[in-house]
Amino acid sequence: MDDFEGHADDLALRSEYSPYGTNTISLSRDPKGSGEYALRFDYDFAHQTDTGVGKRIEGDWSSYDTFSLWLEPDGSNQKLVLQLVAGGVAYEAYPSMTGTEAGVVDIPFADFRPAPWDTGNADRRITLEDLRNLSQFNLFINQAEGAAGTAGSFFVDDLRAH
Repeated sequence: MDDFEGHADDLALRSEYSPYGTNTISLSRDPKGSGEYALRFDYDFAHQTDTGVGKRIEGDWSSYDTFSLWLEPDGSNQKLVLQLVAGGVAYEAYPSMTGTEAGVVDIPFADFRPAPWDTGNADRRITLEDLRNLSQFNLFINQAEGAAGTAGSFFVDDLRAH
């Protein structure tokens, strides 16, 4: 989906990802997963409780069963949200932001659940038909009660389905 190699610079990256709330995204040479670049995501909860970015996507992922990414968390224990809009439903997964060790995170599509605010689809599970009808990928960071600090930075790379 994105390995961040195809963006000429930070301006090109920001033109592909729409911001939700106030945050800054940029290309990072270090740390990174594979290739030359990763996405650096800087956030601040001084005047908001969540922020994110989104990207329109399309394609047929019905032959895949897992979403993966390289992640270097910031140790804040804030709530990281991966949101995939598929079949008109926003499905979410929540990789841990505990610790600061970077690595690949694999999340089976079977573990994605409808967003908590979507009570009408609360019991729904992602289907092959949903994975044929992708429309959006969103990456959010939500302020978690008792989490360390109000601002931070984390890094993601190698977003893909397999």
